Amino acid sequence: MPADDALVQKSPASAERRESIWSVNERWRWLYFAFFLLLMSVSSAFVAWHEAFGAGAGGGVVQWVVDVIAGEASAAVASAGLSLCITEGVMLSTLLSRKMDERKARLINEGRQEGREEGRDARDAEWDAWLERMMAAQAKGEPFAEPPPSRRAGDANGKA
Repeated sequence: MPADDALVQKSPASAERRESIWSVNERWRWLYFAFFLLLMSVSSAFVAWHEAFGAGAGGGVVQWVVDVIAGEASAAVASAGLSLCITEGVMLSTLLSRKMDERKARLINEGRQEGREEGRDARDAEWDAWLERMMAAQAKGEPFAEPPPSRRAGDANGKA
């Protein structure tokens, strides 16, 4: 095993690989580079504008180039850091959103399960009451013409 692979950390939640805090999950790399290019383009324009027309103007072409390179180095580091923060923020919000959706789905499912159990209990109680009335009528020798709960008009199953 190469020495570099020993430094690679594996996330227990998934098979994503990261080598340092500056690396980005492969799934989100496109977003990182999009933010980096956007921020770098904007900051490069500001650096060039500032050096051409700002406090350093009039120092000659060589001095202007040196100042632009120094400004671009700072802009590159800042753009990389901001891009990483933004990408990690998007990843975190996506993770939290997914967890909230899973929790909501679980609560809905639990509510449905509870509703099914309550419905079964109500149905069983209705059948038990009907059965008791039928058995009481038979014990007294009386006719029992009441239809069972599943045959009544307006029943939840739609049977008449």
